[in-house]
Amino acid sequence: MPAFHTAGFVLAGGRSSRMGTDKSALLWDGTSLLARAVNVVHAATGSVIIVGHPAIRNTGSTPVIFDRIRGAGPLGGLHAALAWSSVPWNLIVACDMPLLDSKVLEAILERAHSQPECDAVIPVCDGAPQPLCAAYHRRALPAVEAALAAGTFKMMAAIEGLRISRIEMLSPAAFCNVNSPEDWNTLLSEKST
Repeated sequence: MPAFHTAGFVLAGGRSSRMGTDKSALLWDGTSLLARAVNVVHAATGSVIIVGHPAIRNTGSTPVIFDRIRGAGPLGGLHAALAWSSVPWNLIVACDMPLLDSKVLEAILERAHSQPECDAVIPVCDGAPQPLCAAYHRRALPAVEAALAAGTFKMMAAIEGLRISRIEMLSPAAFCNVNSPEDWNTLLSEKST
């Protein structure tokens, strides 16, 4: 069920330097990680925009916007999404979580809409915050801009002054991301057993 007044964004602008190849193009069950993330986010929000770089191809009809500040990593992607958005709540999801499903995203959005005073809803799994699969209110934009201007590019450091609602998640596999060939091979081997 798509959330009201929510936009969905998939971050796909990384250099994939640890992976050695464009990880958004890796295939999971015959679908690229990027296309899979787009589908999952669309199922949760009813809309989706890719935040990427000009080299992104084959996005079908999914619109792509680009980082306004190059080289700022995922925080630059969050900045681009919030600056582009015209709705209060924005679901931000990295493209490298092949086990993520829309029910997890819907739980995050339900929390966001039930706590309108918050600036962000960050899932926490096994004690680790997951800022790259979270909901951000558009009013978080000034804090993100201030962090970028100060040269702070780490997500949690950039948003530490926000009113954050943390939501405990019991599905650590959903947040499993792939950053290296070892991560990818481990995930593939676990899938085949």
